[in-house]
Parts: sequence; C-alpha cells; structure tokens
Amino acid sequence: MTENIVRYFTNLGTRYGASPEGVGWSPAAQRARFNTIASVGDLNGASLLDVGCGSGAFLDHLERHRIQCDYRGIDVTPLQVDLAIRAHPTQAHRFRLANVLEEPVTEQHDYVVANGALNVGCDDPVGEMKSLLDVIYRRCRVACVATMISTRAPRRLDHLHYFDPVDVLAYARQHCHRVRLDHAYLPHDFAIFCYK
Repeated sequence: MTENIVRYFTNLGTRYGASPEGVGWSPAAQRARFNTIASVGDLNGASLLDVGCGSGAFLDHLERHRIQCDYRGIDVTPLQVDLAIRAHPTQAHRFRLANVLEEPVTEQHDYVVANGALNVGCDDPVGEMKSLLDVIYRRCRVACVATMISTRAPRRLDHLHYFDPVDVLAYARQHCHRVRLDHAYLPHDFAIFCYK
C-alpha cells in the first residue's frame, strides 16, 4: 500500500505543490474536511497528531481559526513532508516522515486525525482501514477521527478506494462505544469519530 500512496502523492505534489490539488482535493472539499475533523473536540491547548498530513495545510487551518494546539504531522511521502517543511519553515520541527502503521505506539496525543489517508487503492483496503482505526485509537487519549471516500459517492474514480460507512461504523463500534459518523459535509465523503 505504501508504494501506491507515495507514488500517487509524489505525482500530485510535484505537479501542484503545497496546495489542495497537491493532495488530490479541491479547495472547497479541503475546507469541508478540515472543518469536520476539527469538530472532533476542543483542540485548544491539546496535543494533536495529523496522520497523512500532506503539505501541512491542516496546521494552517487551525491557525486561521485561532486554534492553538501542539500540532504534529506525519506522512509516508517524502515529497509531501518536504513541502510541509518548506511551507512552514519556522515550524519544521512539527513535521516528519513516518508510517503510523509500522511505528510502535510509544507516544500518545490527545487527538489523532487521519484525513483521507486511505483513499488511494491498495490490495487489502478493508484490512488497512481496520489497522488504521486500531492504531489511531490506541494513540489518542481523548478521541480520533478518520475521513474516507464513501461507497455512496455519486461517481467513482478507478484509482481510489470507496468505503462502506455502515461497515466502518460497525467495525469502530467493536472497539469503542462512543462513536459518531458524519456523512453530511460532502456527498462523497464521511468521517468516523471514536471517543475514549
């Protein structure tokens, strides 16, 4: 899976740079996703891990909305991490290259977000989804949220994977009794929130 992701986001980053298009989104869709994941809880004063941070645009969103938190971003694509560091030269320490599925869970954050981290197709998308939800839930102290493209999308692209929100909700409920599903912010996307 990692090779597909790195290739896909390297191509986008090379073509579009540090922009919504550089991670495969429109500006409007990026704003909708950011507003949704920021609703996970009171982020002010909290620590937050952004899994699949791309060029670090969620940090910009938080700062624009005067949300002050201890933000950290990780990504598996070297070019995207480089774009994040170049876009935030005084905050370069906030970004690093890492694969959350391969790292031991040694540090926790109040909140963990994974915004579209599974959208690129792979051999075992359901297994990857389960692994990602397991890891981000173990890494959070308060809550985690992941966004995914929905099987209810009005149209589909071959290179992306679409998840059934009912199945994702059912899996999340196996580990967490406080779960929220939001399928209202975009017609083709949903967010799953899991609370400790």
